[in-house]
Amino acid sequence: MSAAAKEMEQANLDTTMIMFSMWTESIKQFGETSKGNVIFLDGSPDGMQHTMKQMMGMMQTRPDVIKQT
Repeated sequence: MSAAAKEMEQANLDTTMIMFSMWTESIKQFGETSKGNVIFLDGSPDGMQHTMKQMMGMMQTRPDVIKQT
């Protein structure tokens, strides 16, 4: 991923596109694998950062929740 960011910087492209792409891919996966859960979306940078922190915390404290495929 760092190589992709460097290539984007060299091409004068916005590197935040990588984060946006990761975020949208995550939302897509949630929708595909969800089993009736409700997802609240906040598209603001602060909301996304808060959500990422929550997800990272859950992965560290509850590895049984994250199924490895």
